[in-house]
Order: sequence, then structure tokens, then C-alpha cells
Amino acid sequence: MRQQFVGVSSNSIDLVEMFTTANSFFNSAIYCSKAENSFYKGFDTPVIVNLAFACEIYIKMLLIIENNKTMRSHDLFELFQKLTDDKQKNINNRMLQLGYKQNNGMEMNELYCLAKSFEQWRYRYEYSILNCNMGYLTTFATVLRDQCSEDIFNSMPDVIEVK
Repeated sequence: MRQQFVGVSSNSIDLVEMFTTANSFFNSAIYCSKAENSFYKGFDTPVIVNLAFACEIYIKMLLIIENNKTMRSHDLFELFQKLTDDKQKNINNRMLQLGYKQNNGMEMNELYCLAKSFEQWRYRYEYSILNCNMGYLTTFATVLRDQCSEDIFNSMPDVIEVK
């Protein structure tokens, strides 16, 4: 049976489908980033938007798994701060294992700088300057994907009720 998040409305959220959706955005970003001369052909914007949106969905899944709640926000920093301290530490440790070096709190600064990537990069033409640390964003998305996979398929009850 698929694990589901049962909301206050008559609709429910299928966590496996949510995971599949996040993975589709993640995989699209990775595919675009590997295209020959991808950033010279204008693929940087869809890569960033798709990675940021995948991160958003992954974090929302973790929030549902942890406390049966999620929130409406595209802000990655705000969403990440809602995770338990243990989950945040676990994610940061996984980033270290994948080679992303933490540097005196720089990881939170990086996340803060990327917090609104989904919103901003969709409307890139409205900004004169936008920056993105692609190494951090890609590593963060990879770690979140792996954490969600572990949490969903190894330790989840079939249905999660919303409080």
C-alpha cells in the first residue's frame, strides 16, 4: 500500500507520488545541466528552478513525515528551519559525506542565499543580478532526495494523519 498524507480536506497526498514528482524535477535539472554547453544555451534557469522546486518538495515531504504538517512556502531556508534539529544535522552531515565542505556556518548562509531561488529564477528577467551556487544547490537536492527515500521506504507508516 502506498503511504499517504491525509489532509483536513477530502484530498490526500500520496507520499510516493510526491517523491516521484520531486524526482522528476530533480532529474530534469540534472539532464539539462549535462547538455553540451548547457549554461551557454540558456539552460541555467531551468536547472536552477527545477532543482529549487525539487528541494522544496523534498523538504515538505520531510516535514510531513516528521510532524504530520507542511506549510505553503517556496522559501527553502524557512522550510529547512522547520525541520527538527536532528534532521537538519543529519542533512548537513550527508552533505559533508558528498564532499560539500561546511565552513563556519557557511552552509546556512548558502541556503539563505538560495532560499527564494524558485521564485526569483522563474522571473529572472525581472532582476539585474541573480547568483546561484550550483554546487551547493545540486548537493542539497541530492541529499534531500536520499533522505526522503530513506525516510519513506524504510520507516513510514502507511498513512499519516494531519493534526
